Amino acid sequence: MYARNNNLKRLGMIAAISIITIAFAAQASAANDPEVSVCVPDWTTTAFDAIIKMEYFDDGIKDLEGQFDLSFDTDVVELKSVEGMEIKDKNAIIEWDFVDGSDNKKIWVEFVIPDDTGTRTYGEFVKIQFNLVGDTGDSSLLDITGGTLAYTDGTAVPSVKWTDDTVNIGSFDVTVKAPESVSTDTFDADIDITDVVDLESGSFKLSFNSSVVNVTDVKPGKIGGTEIPIDMWCFMKNNTIRVLFNLPSAENGVSGSGTIATISFAVIGEDGDSSVLDIDKYLKEHFTNPETDRLPINWIDATVTIDSAAPPPPKKTDTYVYVKNLDDDKLNVFLFIDGVFKVKSSIFSVSAGSTKKYANYKLEEGLHSFRIEWYDLDTEERYEKIEEHNITGETALIIINTVEHTDEDTRISARVYVKNNDDDCLDVYLYIDDVYKKYELIEFDDTCEYEKEGYEFDEDGVHTFKIKWRDPDTEETYEKLTREYIKTEQSITMYVDPHTEDDLITTASIPTSSSVPQSSSSTSSPAPATLTTPITVLHTDPISAGGNDNGAGQSQSQYHHLYTLVGAIAILVAATQIRRD
Repeated sequence: MYARNNNLKRLGMIAAISIITIAFAAQASAANDPEVSVCVPDWTTTAFDAIIKMEYFDDGIKDLEGQFDLSFDTDVVELKSVEGMEIKDKNAIIEWDFVDGSDNKKIWVEFVIPDDTGTRTYGEFVKIQFNLVGDTGDSSLLDITGGTLAYTDGTAVPSVKWTDDTVNIGSFDVTVKAPESVSTDTFDADIDITDVVDLESGSFKLSFNSSVVNVTDVKPGKIGGTEIPIDMWCFMKNNTIRVLFNLPSAENGVSGSGTIATISFAVIGEDGDSSVLDIDKYLKEHFTNPETDRLPINWIDATVTIDSAAPPPPKKTDTYVYVKNLDDDKLNVFLFIDGVFKVKSSIFSVSAGSTKKYANYKLEEGLHSFRIEWYDLDTEERYEKIEEHNITGETALIIINTVEHTDEDTRISARVYVKNNDDDCLDVYLYIDDVYKKYELIEFDDTCEYEKEGYEFDEDGVHTFKIKWRDPDTEETYEKLTREYIKTEQSITMYVDPHTEDDLITTASIPTSSSVPQSSSSTSSPAPATLTTPITVLHTDPISAGGNDNGAGQSQSQYHHLYTLVGAIAILVAATQIRRD
């Protein structure tokens, strides 16, 4: 009985395994139907070959015969030749000609695969050569359509998949971006790429005059907000380095403009010495996409001259850009900085009511224009929003709001964000037009939104935004203000700066026992009862560092009242003393 049960179990297991095997075989067969495809480079600047190949022919490709048509754009490419390719020491036999009435835009090809090509289930069997006649930016679809496909014994091949491909004319600029003149002991050179499509990996070499400059480090760059990992870099000889990068986790590679790597140099030459920073491909290595197609590159060098009188290179700020979607629909948002579209590897979408990071960029300190564009499904209109921001310091945070479009009038309001750059957790008090609104406890390096719906105004105009905080390290109270013209729904970002005693510019003790003014809004947070610490005004905001029509004038007005009070007290003391005499 025991042996019989064992046999039954074995039979059941064998049957189960057989069913699973058949199921997987059927699934694999369905996933891999016989396929005939066109293979061309995605991008090229020279003549190229279109290869016609077969895959997934389970019964083998020997003794196959058939016919296909191939059409193309004669304004972009020009047919040069068609020939059979070698498959296991035997060439495929072909005949071809232009299709009648096609204006030489389509050819037909008949082929026979030799019967002694072994048991291969795949193979490249036709090569079609093309010249380029179009311009940079042109593209041509190579559209393949199949006719009959069968073995010489008459057995037809069912469910054949015919796959097209597209060739684009163009190359991508890779530029060494370095200062023309340097007066410092060190400098950086960015290796920039412009409008690349589906970049996955690559390498390059960079040569220089080692008696003038020398490489000290190679750091990753960013394209479309995606970091470009540096696999390795090394000296090939004392005046040339090789750099290798790879994005194995990027399924479709990265697209857009950005920096592949940043190379740091030490200056070792004399005043007036120059060095060419010569960039080129390394041996036969290329930039490639996820399909391992070679991406054509236009290499652009730079020259650096040592000049002790040259101004220092401009400082760059790591600028983080966020988009907040105030609409009730999910939106696809496009960002432009200083008029340049910032390409993402995929469509940037923001859900309704959400805030999402677009990317971070290295921007030179100064005024920059930020523009977002989106399409609203409710109104079926395209909208844009433009803001200018003064970028300074090590990091900057920009939050741009979309606008909800309905039949109602647009709100005039300001959303206020405060980022704490100090190393302490701080209570930060917000005033708008000298009216206290609320305070928030903000951790180090956190950004706080003060009112979710924003502060609304009756009409457009200039408004003053001020923040106050007490720094426990210096035991001083600071304030910072800015003026903004508010005409629609806008966002204001202010920064709490790190401070030490060395940072103090102007200090004045202003004791007060009066309460901080309460907000006119019923939802405001309570203000502290008293502020008795000295107030130190730091004009670290470029907007508020000017004359009487900014925060500095306001602070000077406070000191003016203080001096008047002190003077009045002194007069009273003197008068009393005279009476006694």
